[in-house]
Amino acid sequence: MGNTAEGGLPFTKAEGPNLNPPHSVWQLYDATANKDNSKVSIFSANNANQAAEQPLVENSLKMIRKLHHPSILGWIDNRSSYLVTESVVPLRSVLGQLRQQPMLLSYGLLQIVTAVGFLNNDGLVHGRLCVDAVYVARSGDWKLFGLEHVGRHDDTAALFKQMSIGPAVTGWVPPPEALQNRWNVGPASAVDAWGLACLMCGVFRGDATRDSDLLAAVASIPPALQADYSSCMSGNVLQRPNPTALLKNAYFDTPMAQTMLFLENLALKDSQEKEAFFRRFPSMIESLNLSSDVKKHKLLPLLLAGVQISEGNSKIFPVLFQLTATLTPSDFVAMVQPVVLTLFASTDRAVRIALLSNVHLFIGSIDPDTVVNTLYPALTAGFLDSSPILRELTIKSMVHVVPKLTAAIVDGDLLRYLSKLQVDAEGTIRTINNHNHNPQ
Repeated sequence: MGNTAEGGLPFTKAEGPNLNPPHSVWQLYDATANKDNSKVSIFSANNANQAAEQPLVENSLKMIRKLHHPSILGWIDNRSSYLVTESVVPLRSVLGQLRQQPMLLSYGLLQIVTAVGFLNNDGLVHGRLCVDAVYVARSGDWKLFGLEHVGRHDDTAALFKQMSIGPAVTGWVPPPEALQNRWNVGPASAVDAWGLACLMCGVFRGDATRDSDLLAAVASIPPALQADYSSCMSGNVLQRPNPTALLKNAYFDTPMAQTMLFLENLALKDSQEKEAFFRRFPSMIESLNLSSDVKKHKLLPLLLAGVQISEGNSKIFPVLFQLTATLTPSDFVAMVQPVVLTLFASTDRAVRIALLSNVHLFIGSIDPDTVVNTLYPALTAGFLDSSPILRELTIKSMVHVVPKLTAAIVDGDLLRYLSKLQVDAEGTIRTINNHNHNPQ
C-alpha cells in the first residue's frame, strides 16, 4: 500500500494473508496507522463478488458508523469499500485457545449478549449471529460485527429478511419463521435469540448446519446455560428470551466479569465499595491469570482511569506499576506517563504516598528532561509537607530520582531542601536525610 491504503486512507496494510473466512463479504488485514504506528484492522470488500454484495457492504458501513457500544466493533475510518477498525482477529481463529480458558469464554459471550440486547432494545435485528459475526480485540474483548444484514424489525425490506442476498453464513441456521417468511411474528429479539443459540453451539460444540445440530449441542453447553440455550432455540418465538434476560444467568457471574465490570463502572461506586474492592484487588488479579495482551490493553487502561477518578485508590498502585514494568518505553510514555505526572500534582496524600512508595518501578521509564521539568518540581512539595511520612518518602525517593537530575539541581535546589531537613522535628527524618546526604 505504500504510505497509504487504497482509497486514500492514512493506514498501511501489513504483508500477510486475508484473516477472514473465505465466505465473508470482507477480506481482513492487519495494518498500522501512519501517524503513530498504532495497530488497526482493515476490512476490504471482496472484489470478486462486489457487485452482488454491494448492498451488504453499504449497510455494514452505515451500521458501524451509527452504532456505538463498547461490545460492537469500533469504527475508525472508511472510504469507498475499505473499513478501518480497532485491531481484531476473527473469533474463529482463536476459539481453540479460548476453549481452554472457560472464564474468558464466559466473559466474551457476556459482551456479545450485551451488544445484541443493545440492538434489539432499539428495534434492530442483527439477523446472522454466529461465530463469524464475532471478533476479538487485543484487550481480549469480544466485538460484534457481521453487520451486513442488520435492519429494523418492522422494515419489510430489511436485509436480514432477504435470504438470497450474500454468501451463505457458516454456523447460522435460519430460524423456523424465516423458512416460512414470517419474520415479524415475534419481537425484535426473537431472531437474535435464535442466533445466540447458533453462536453458543459454534463456541462450545462446533458450527451448526441444521436444526438437529442445535439440538444435539445441548449436552456440550455449560450446565448453567443449558436451559437458556434451549429457550433461545424454541420453535415458539414468544418463548425465546430477550438477550438482556440472559445476563442474569449464573454462568456469566465469574470473577473475571465481576472484576472488569466493577472497574468499568468505578465512577458509580461509593467509597466503601471501592475500598473493599481494592483491598482484594491484588489477589483477584493474580487468580485470574490474564494474558499479557489482556493486562496491557484491557486491565491497564481501566486501572489508569481508576486511579484518576477513585477515592481510596492507593491500593491499585503496586499492581498498576508491576504491569507498567513490562511496557516498552514508547508505550509507557503514551499510556502511563501523563497519568503519573498528573497524579504527582495531586493533593491527596494517600495517592502521593503510593506513588513515592513505588517510584522505583517507573522512574526508569521517564526521560531526564521530563523528570527535571515536570516530575521533580512536583516532588519537591513533599520536602515541605506537614506529614512526616510524606517527607520521609520524598527523601527516600531521591535515591531513584537523582540519577535523572542535572548536577546544577542536585548541588543547588535539592541540596537546599535536604539541608533544611537536617533540623527536621522528626528524628527518623533527620537520620534518613543524613544517611542520604552522606551515604559514605
